[in-house]
Amino acid sequence: MEINSNVTRFLFDNHGVRGEIAQIYEPCKELLKNHNYEPSIKKLMLELVASSVLVADLMKKDDEVLIHIKGGKGDKAIDYAVVNINKDFSFYGSCIKRENNNYENATFKDLIGEGGVLIISIRSANNNMWQGVVPLEHDNISLSLEDYFEKSAQLPTKIYIYTDEEKECACGIMLQVVAAIENNKESLEHLSILTATLTQDEIVNLDTHKILSLLYAKEDTRVFEPHNVSFKCICSKERFENALMSLKQQDIKDLVDDGSATMICHHCNSQYTFTKDELLQILRKISQ
Repeated sequence: MEINSNVTRFLFDNHGVRGEIAQIYEPCKELLKNHNYEPSIKKLMLELVASSVLVADLMKKDDEVLIHIKGGKGDKAIDYAVVNINKDFSFYGSCIKRENNNYENATFKDLIGEGGVLIISIRSANNNMWQGVVPLEHDNISLSLEDYFEKSAQLPTKIYIYTDEEKECACGIMLQVVAAIENNKESLEHLSILTATLTQDEIVNLDTHKILSLLYAKEDTRVFEPHNVSFKCICSKERFENALMSLKQQDIKDLVDDGSATMICHHCNSQYTFTKDELLQILRKISQ
């Protein structure tokens, strides 16, 4: 049975805890294809996708969420990795490696480097921007996000991330207390013990309702409509044309002399070629 890629909210009627469960399959393959990522970086990107989707599901309906890892110092540290979740739960992202760094057998700590941070950016429907910085002091993203929610938002949270680098999929469960409900921390501890029994094989191969029934059979669980998750890059020939139009006239003339120009999207590696005639048209536009 094929399982759809989605994220689903659920609520415990008998506990002050809410949750999200994400299962992301084909969109992860789309994210990773055309990139020759080492296994360590592939795992990092899958963790980032699952974490980003879970965090985005906590936000308001029309918010856009960007989660960005900025690498620190180190000979195995990345430059940055980013996943952007649009309001329709489509996403894109990529990892930029540093030249001459060796990523074979790199650990999460190696990839983050000394002083690496995770940055959460939220853009609302009216274009207001909010940003939070999360120190990456643990061996994975989920533990750092748990610290962030408890210290910054005073909302104790548990996050479980599961990645399969061979199948190229990412799954996760987030539990978070509902503020102002008594005994919510005790409820979170109880439900976390149940959630920790979930295996990777189960979350990858069972659908959402079966997983929730398996984990919380004795709990009163209310499940909401899922949001479908997809991969959709923002690149287009028009966007690259706008980028070319920001160049100096001499730079465009040099490209005209070369006969054509090819630009590559670093998120999806799609190529966009501008012919000599198209470059001349751009040159005429910026000369006006």
